[in-house]
Formats: sequence, structure tokens, C-alpha cells
Amino acid sequence: MKMQDIATESYATAQEKGWWDDSVPRDEEMLHFLMISELSEALEDFRAHKGVTESWLENGSKPCGIPSEAADLIIRIGDLSGKKGIDFSLYPDLGADLNAAIAIAPVPVMVPIWRTQPKEFGGAMMRATSRVCFVNDTFLHADEVAYAYWRICNDIVWFFDQQGYDLRVMIQQKMDFNKTRPIRHGNKKV
Repeated sequence: MKMQDIATESYATAQEKGWWDDSVPRDEEMLHFLMISELSEALEDFRAHKGVTESWLENGSKPCGIPSEAADLIIRIGDLSGKKGIDFSLYPDLGADLNAAIAIAPVPVMVPIWRTQPKEFGGAMMRATSRVCFVNDTFLHADEVAYAYWRICNDIVWFFDQQGYDLRVMIQQKMDFNKTRPIRHGNKKV
């Protein structure tokens, strides 16, 4: 699964569902905060003793669980990336082993501390949170933003791969589900 495809599809769906309407406050800080909210929802499921790879359908159609929240994070990153026109064409499919990924798309100078991939749930979610904050709080060039967003998504998919769960399937299920939702999910503010 390519990040470029996620960005294209999730941004198109968000436009169709009214999220990029001028009446909706969509500044980047709020969008980064919403990304972190998905990680908080994953933590709440974990605290409620849900398994890291446990998922279920609510009301017979809405995917739920920690994988669903991780997919929502990736979809939110894709949406903002689509809006910003970020080019992910240099990057491998999501879930790439870090050494292979670095060989194809070298780590920009600004992120030397990103040279490992998390193996535990807390580390994976915390690292994603800190990286979203890093992107929000740092002046980055377009190629650095592309790398940062791709790495957040890649490492989350890689983490789930290590758990024996194909998060790509959940990402597609969530993107398909989002197409069935009403405009702004019942008139939510953000």
C-alpha cells in the first residue's frame, strides 16, 4: 500500500464529506491535534484491555479497536498530505523494514534520532505522538515533511506487521467506511 494512494483517496473523501469547506476550521495545528486524538483513542482501548490486534464492527459496519484508531491516524496524515500536495513517490510501500527504507529514501538530516522502529505498543504510539508534535513544532522543508509523515505511517504499519496483523486491510476498510459517512459526520465542528 502506497502512502501516495492513501493521501489521494483520503483527501478526496474529506473534500466530498465537507471537511475542507471554508466554514470548517482546518488549520494544521488542529489537524495534528486530531492525529494525536486517534492515538489517544488507541490508548483508551488498550487501557480497557482490548488486544493490540483486536478489531470489531460497531453497529455492523464501523471498524473499531486499536488497529482502527491506528488506521485513522494514517488516514488523517493522508488527508493533510493530500491537501498540501505532498509527494510520497520516493517512498516504498508502507511497512518497509527500516534498513530497506533508508536505502531507498535516506533519512533527512533533521531526523537522526529516528533510526529505530518500535517493537512495543507503548513505544509505537508514543513515537508516533512525538513525531506528529515534531512536525507541528518544527520548520521543515517539503521533503522533510514527506519523510516525517511517511515514517510515522510506515512505522505504525511495520509495528502491526510484527504483531501478525495486516494494518493495510484496516486502512482500506476505514477509508471505505468513511465514504459512507454523512457530511462532516453529523456536523462535527472539526
